[in-house]
Amino acid sequence: MLKARGVIQSRAAYPFGHGAEAALPAPWPRLFGIYHPSQQNTQTGKVTPAMYAKVLQRIREFVAAAF
Repeated sequence: MLKARGVIQSRAAYPFGHGAEAALPAPWPRLFGIYHPSQQNTQTGKVTPAMYAKVLQRIREFVAAAF
């Protein structure tokens, strides 16, 4: 959507990954990547509760600093 609207030139500058952050041009929000908590991800160990907690803590820190 952002590429189609001309906000970004390429998605390559914003790779997705668990814990990834992307600062988009103003006024767009910061994006935080987090894997879906599906059984495929959680039961295989691809992501753990600690990994989710780390990303959610980072989001809390970002929001707290913004306000």
